[in-house]
Amino acid sequence: DHFSQFVVLNGPPGLTGAGTFVEQKPIAFNFPNPFDCRTRTLACNVAEGSCAGGGITGVGTLIHYAAPGANTFSVDHRFRIYNVAGELVDEFHKTAAAGTHHYDFWDCTNSSGRAVASGVYILEYTVNGQSVYHKMAVIKGSGL
Repeated sequence: DHFSQFVVLNGPPGLTGAGTFVEQKPIAFNFPNPFDCRTRTLACNVAEGSCAGGGITGVGTLIHYAAPGANTFSVDHRFRIYNVAGELVDEFHKTAAAGTHHYDFWDCTNSSGRAVASGVYILEYTVNGQSVYHKMAVIKGSGL
């Protein structure tokens, strides 16, 4: 009884990391955090090693995610973004290998394509029946 839309993004993740993911629980976080909704180029030089290609350009914030498993099979990585009132703001998914790190931008829009307001949002990342949650803060006009 709501009017959100489910968005399927065609194609692979925006960037796949060079490192192997060996944890038993999925991870998902964004950077920068807090952030504004401007175009940026980010280097993905985090703990697991540098990313293939060295960086990615997009609007908003970069979501770094990884699922346990062997990187020989693809799994459905499902993302839901909620506002602090618990309302679903955006929902999308990617099909990509487990056992490695992936990166994609969230462009600060809701499921209808309209820009979201400044505020705190909750990212729910679900893969292989496991969910993890992460807080994201949008501060428009901040230059972050």
